[in-house]
Amino acid sequence: MKNYHTHTKLCKHAQGMPEDYCRVALQRGFTDVGFTDHTPLPDDLKAHIRMEREELPLYIGSVLKARKMYPQLRIFLGLECDYMPKYEWYYKDFILERMHMDYLIGSVHYYDFRGELMWFDGRPMHPLQYKIYADLYIKAMESGLFKFMAHPDLYCTNVYDWNKDAEECAKAILEAAQAMHIPLEVNTSGMTKAKAQNTTRLPYPREEFWAIASDYDINVVMNSDAHKPECIDDFFTEGKELILRHGLREVPELFPRF
Repeated sequence: MKNYHTHTKLCKHAQGMPEDYCRVALQRGFTDVGFTDHTPLPDDLKAHIRMEREELPLYIGSVLKARKMYPQLRIFLGLECDYMPKYEWYYKDFILERMHMDYLIGSVHYYDFRGELMWFDGRPMHPLQYKIYADLYIKAMESGLFKFMAHPDLYCTNVYDWNKDAEECAKAILEAAQAMHIPLEVNTSGMTKAKAQNTTRLPYPREEFWAIASDYDINVVMNSDAHKPECIDDFFTEGKELILRHGLREVPELFPRF
């Protein structure tokens, strides 16, 4: 098993450090673990849900320490990057190159709508918001910075009844992923959240989104977006079933073996 999307306690809303994840991963039969905590940002946007900039060396050191402690695992050093065009230079020149990351994953948690910073908090979306989200997500893919794109259907957190706008948003993202050959993530943490909230409403992975995805020539990668070591394989069975149900193609090796 493999998981390339995990978080540590440094982001202020998760638990555990890399060695804790690796211990559980080894017990549960994993071969690959990638660490992708939330990137500190130069303007401290939403600093309460990401590590401090001065903690970046601690984060890197903790992943490298885990790599030495658990040679049985392939351990990769990465970060999850909230995409906005103004951060491209920072992700490329500082985070990816200067900090020597193995990879970055892209995501869109925030976007500007009529001067307000929006996020996915369950509020119904204006039709224009779908387009803004899709356009920003596509720009992230176009940047060429990311190994894969995280939870493309995150916007469905705010979609209660599937509608034409949600469908067009999905198609725009999927068409771009197909054209640029960028893998999209089936993120099972939405199932973890639904269980924690004791609700049958699944924000993501959204069935309608991935049903449409079956019409496109794309690759997918499945991760649990773990925020606790014990969640490293949360709902992997259900995620695999969704992939099979819609005939999706998983990336055989995100990091090829040499």
